[in-house]
Amino acid sequence: MAANKLTGYKHVKSFLEQGPVLEVGCAKGEDLEKMPPGSLGLEILPEFIELCRQKGLNVKEADLNEPLPIADESFQTVFCSHVLEHVLAPIRLFSELSRVCGVNGHVIVGLPLESSLFDWHRKYFINSPYHIYAFTPRNISHMMDMVGLKAVGLWYDFPRKLRFIEKQLNWISPLVSQLAPSYWMVGLKAGQMGMFSEQYTNK
Repeated sequence: MAANKLTGYKHVKSFLEQGPVLEVGCAKGEDLEKMPPGSLGLEILPEFIELCRQKGLNVKEADLNEPLPIADESFQTVFCSHVLEHVLAPIRLFSELSRVCGVNGHVIVGLPLESSLFDWHRKYFINSPYHIYAFTPRNISHMMDMVGLKAVGLWYDFPRKLRFIEKQLNWISPLVSQLAPSYWMVGLKAGQMGMFSEQYTNK
């Protein structure tokens, strides 16, 4: 899902304007084409890679179930929108996001909410067969801790039709988590990677 189509994108936009961004799972490049010069996208589908390159975007082929073909601490901003729920080993990918992020850099993840009342009719796993996992903000924060990131921001997304009540709702987290179909979480890499990541590094 393209981040720019979601109301919560405005909350993470400032992180994406600070320099080159690594977008992990860039799909058709709808977000990547709005990133600063020097940004790089990773994608596995050949048709999406070709489409991105036709747009003049810098894209590299990568299987997100394997170690990322990126050197340690190469980017200060790593962006991963609606990807983590599709990979076979999400904690391994999270470890890789932390590895390629520089110290004092940020990892930004966007994820759907399975329990959203707004999307109750869509049947998260049935109508979207490539959804393998569902994550709550609490366990994403926990996963960040495990790989050496500190959660520093959480914002819920609202459909455009609910934008007018966003300010009234976004501070009531338990309620919002039932009304928003997705959310953003930002992690700060304040130091070395977490000990849990060592199980996956260079494997």
